[in-house]
Amino acid sequence: MPVAYDMPKCMCLTQMAEDSSMLEEVIVRVQGIFCRKELPPINNISRNEHARCRYLRQAITISGMGSEYLNKAMDNIMQIHKLFNRQHKDDQLELWQPSAYEDSYGIDASNHYFSARKDNPGSRAIPFLPMVDPKGTLTGLSSSMMNFVHTQENQVQYYEYVADTSGIKGYESTDPNKFRIGDIVEVQLLFVVVPVKENKYRLILVMHALALLDCTQSKVLNINKSTKFKLYHTSQVAHLLKLKSQSI
Repeated sequence: MPVAYDMPKCMCLTQMAEDSSMLEEVIVRVQGIFCRKELPPINNISRNEHARCRYLRQAITISGMGSEYLNKAMDNIMQIHKLFNRQHKDDQLELWQPSAYEDSYGIDASNHYFSARKDNPGSRAIPFLPMVDPKGTLTGLSSSMMNFVHTQENQVQYYEYVADTSGIKGYESTDPNKFRIGDIVEVQLLFVVVPVKENKYRLILVMHALALLDCTQSKVLNINKSTKFKLYHTSQVAHLLKLKSQSI
């Protein structure tokens, strides 16, 4: 159910926790092909980026290249949008639309590195993960700012789905620099509606975590630079997504 908050002013998709009567944010897992990215580390900050630090973000786009699996995921996001839309006046909530990629559609997700202190007065600043800020660039930027802070809500966890020595598969923390275009990934999403200009609102898909499931396709792309990502057949992509979904 959508629940409104004042600090920061937003509306989040929530559910009752199984082990208590407390509300918790809904986290949705979606798998797809990695086709666009803005991921850490950030090694240098220009003067323009320093002035626009509030807009620095971690962002991705995943696509199913027309697969039924991701089409259903996008349909489900449309249904979630309808839930939020019922909490607003007519035309207040902007339409959510999948992003265009090549001859298909994709899902965008992002998370800012910083939050405004005025919107999160009770939030505690936390350090950046070492693999997110290995050179301390973002840490140095945050120490020079009074109005913005890196909080738990800004943190994105990065994982890789691997097998241990006994063959048992599970998630392990990994370097975000390891992700490549063409990888099969799983993104964990939060659904948040935020106010924008002129009394309008927008549904944001917030990236909570990102997991690398299979890097076979990106390795093929690296070997054969002339291969176009869009030339992978839809049936191949759908089959790979189905296998990964069943194996988790």
